[in-house]
Amino acid sequence: IPSMYENSLLVQLMKRLGGRRANSILLSSAAGIGDNVRLDEVPFDDIAPAPIKNSLPPPAALSFSGKQDDTWATLVVNGCSATDSALWRRSYVHILNGGQERAFFVKFQGEGVTDQGGPYRAVLNKIVAEEASLSDVLNVARSFAADNADEQGGGASSLSTQLEQEVSTQALFALCSNSDQPDAPNRDSLWFNSRVADSTPTLALYNFLGKVVGLCMRHQVPIALPVAIQFWRYLSQDRMSLADVAALDLAAARAIAVAYMLGKPQPTNPALLETAATLSNIDLTDMDDDDIEELVDDVSCALQRLLPSTSPFKDNGLGHHVDSSAQLLSRANLVSAAQEAQWHFLYGQHRLKAASFEFGLGCSIPIRVLPIFAASEIQSLFCGAEKLDVELLERVAVYDKSCSRADAHIEFFWSALRDDHCFSEHERSQFLMFCWARSRLPTSMDAFTMPFKITAPTGAAAAEPDQHLPTSQTCFFTLTLPKYSSRAILVKKLKYAIKHTKSMDADFRVSNDEE
Repeated sequence: IPSMYENSLLVQLMKRLGGRRANSILLSSAAGIGDNVRLDEVPFDDIAPAPIKNSLPPPAALSFSGKQDDTWATLVVNGCSATDSALWRRSYVHILNGGQERAFFVKFQGEGVTDQGGPYRAVLNKIVAEEASLSDVLNVARSFAADNADEQGGGASSLSTQLEQEVSTQALFALCSNSDQPDAPNRDSLWFNSRVADSTPTLALYNFLGKVVGLCMRHQVPIALPVAIQFWRYLSQDRMSLADVAALDLAAARAIAVAYMLGKPQPTNPALLETAATLSNIDLTDMDDDDIEELVDDVSCALQRLLPSTSPFKDNGLGHHVDSSAQLLSRANLVSAAQEAQWHFLYGQHRLKAASFEFGLGCSIPIRVLPIFAASEIQSLFCGAEKLDVELLERVAVYDKSCSRADAHIEFFWSALRDDHCFSEHERSQFLMFCWARSRLPTSMDAFTMPFKITAPTGAAAAEPDQHLPTSQTCFFTLTLPKYSSRAILVKKLKYAIKHTKSMDADFRVSNDEE
């Protein structure tokens, strides 16, 4: 297993669900959501449809001491078994779970909480968030390396260099190449990490992540996975073009565009030529033959890093080509080389990673129906609304008998949540995690499985509201909001709660057998 993932929640869940059947599974959590996580399987009698239920063997008890004796190969084989695929298609709904579908139950060891939906959503969101957060770590490492290089006269510290190398060579997704180009679009979008080798352990991680993402979609748990729209175009089977290359790597797109413009003959597709002309921004009428030949040499060098190693146009770096039949790049074959480079960039380079993810996704959902949707619709199905729609949230809000929409502190709450000066988009996402254990809202009222309930506290919090923090019940999407005397106090208390709450201890007292 790549060292970056040894203690990740993704690998822990993968190992235990990829092995033998279990009624109770223990996970040590590196995610800050509990000391240990226990996954309790759904009762087999409640599994549907019948063909899946009848094919499953009876569950066997399995306990973990923190040491794994299973080999990696065994885990991969077991993870692809028929029973495991059936696990990912379960949609059990407990009568007390407010309509939350699930494949298993979750128990946070040492925390007083019963999984009635909140812990289940928290675990799924955390697995995906761990992967997305690696891009943030890489950004910090690069920034740290750049700052140290400036301070030390051009030499980055070994610590920052090592951190950047570890993350960039092990993360499944990385910021696309446009992140380093100031004038490029989509600088904060993730894409397949080209520095990760297509090894069996890595592809198994892509496969398992696909299963988790599919499970989130099946059970209506929107995820915050900020991948580029081109990722979803793989699933919708949209034909991608030069514009898609530009959305991920503007420099690469410009090199390909210039090659199209210089080639003889030029491509016959008028849309492609129009895009190439816009991206290349060159005027061949002002150039003589020497200028054009020099430009061909420059473009040839740029295309070398985009071509696959098996390309007949690929230079091996020694001034020779891959084989004796290799072709030197010239205006006559420049278009062919550019077409191959474009295809390899969009499809060939990451075909194994994309296929592994898609095969995993197919264990949870019927992926054959995805092409009937546009890429943006698929993104919406999996990720929900990128920004928290406060107006939509207010429309699904209900209030208990102890408070109403007309109360002053309720007005403070809604006005503050709308105000960008009070809450950023990231803080609104944190607020949703605090209340509902998910980072994104559904895109419509019909997709809500329960209303957003606001209640008033009792006891000391009711007597002295300004001295107490708000609390929540993530299983039931409920916020208990003290009647604060001002909007400023409400913002201060709510921000503290959403940023510092890492456990679910307030629901009830921990029993002796869990202490």
